[in-house]
Amino acid sequence: MKIIIVGAGFGGLCAAVQIEKQLGIDDYQIFESNDDVGGTWYANRYPGAACDIPSHSYSLSFEPNPNWQHHYSYQPEILAYLQHVAKKYDLYRRTQFSVHVDSTTWNEETHMWDVIYTDKKNGKQSHTSANVVITGCGPLRVPKSPKEFENFKGAQMHTARWNSDIDLKGKNVAIVGSGASAVQAIPEVAKVAGHLTVYLRTPPWVFPRFNFEHPEALKSVFRNVPGAQWAWRSGIWSANELRILLMKRGWIASNVGKAAEWGADLLMKYYVKDPVLQKKLTPNYSLGCKRILVTDDFHHSLTLPNVTVITDRIEKVEKDAIVTKDDRVKPDVVILATGFSTDQFWNPMRVVGKGGVDLMDQWVANDMGPLDHYLGIAIPEYPNMFHLLGPNTILGHNTVVFMIECQVELIVQAIRDLMKSGAVALEVKKDVVKKMSEEMPS
Repeated sequence: MKIIIVGAGFGGLCAAVQIEKQLGIDDYQIFESNDDVGGTWYANRYPGAACDIPSHSYSLSFEPNPNWQHHYSYQPEILAYLQHVAKKYDLYRRTQFSVHVDSTTWNEETHMWDVIYTDKKNGKQSHTSANVVITGCGPLRVPKSPKEFENFKGAQMHTARWNSDIDLKGKNVAIVGSGASAVQAIPEVAKVAGHLTVYLRTPPWVFPRFNFEHPEALKSVFRNVPGAQWAWRSGIWSANELRILLMKRGWIASNVGKAAEWGADLLMKYYVKDPVLQKKLTPNYSLGCKRILVTDDFHHSLTLPNVTVITDRIEKVEKDAIVTKDDRVKPDVVILATGFSTDQFWNPMRVVGKGGVDLMDQWVANDMGPLDHYLGIAIPEYPNMFHLLGPNTILGHNTVVFMIECQVELIVQAIRDLMKSGAVALEVKKDVVKKMSEEMPS
């Protein structure tokens, strides 16, 4: 049984550990497009990059870390954690870095996946085959960059492709975006920029992060008291699960949501005294319609004398300026904090299943609507292929690492059944997928 895993982030590393630990399979290979493990935590290196889920919950259950420095960890520490996991479980030896997987095609004669991949450093294309393919590409991978910014000829970068060679000190900087990357980067950029213009079309609902350093005494308890870290982790997970009330319907959820909106508005006005700016920063949609953000310094940074907030639509981008209805700003540097194309689960990798059907073509033909799938993991007509954090599995209230581990457990069970049965292929039934799709809330 040969297995190929695409991606060496949380999902790929978790899958690799469990298929070897639980199934005894050591004939597997990980393909990673970056130069090291880490996935999104390798790629996203912008100032202030951090996780908005507490550290002890945003980690693998089989590899707890009692030494997290902060309640909410920053990018360097999360990357170091994933590197530790890869070293401990000897995954570096099984990983090919700087490799782009061009295509995976189901071979109906051999009942295997034919995989074509390219070495990004020398351009050499190679071919291999596998009985099973697990994709852990990750949703926060393909930067979303508005096309109009191609007109801008000055220095420009996306937060997911941060260029530390671009000096922001004393410069006129523009940041476009209002998501998690934006609210983390803005306070840090404001500290060094001569002037910062923030293009904030849709203000987010923001709650305090209350981040703090874990005292050495607490870390000692986690290291030495059996069950202490598990109890802490479980408490965090349970508290985050209550956030789902903010996204549900009904009288109780509605009133909980209204109370939370009132609290968030009160917090914003505590930091922001200017009525005009308050109006700009007040969301015009209900809590839960977009990801709820946590930060301790975002609103305060917008009140600094060197920061201007513009909420008008960007009408056009010129070679040296950003133009809105009332403003024409000429920045030295443009930073796009415009998020990711989270619907591009596999692109630019081609996935071709039975009958030569291309998975992304199939999805596009469905107007990027709901794709028939089973728990976001398996799709009819694509046997022996499993996906991590596939359609409808991204959480907006709790840790996706928990979701990844649940999905990996199901994948391990499926591969075990495949091995025990002696069958050459395993494929989810269409009627099962149809039933699940009908039961899924729209």
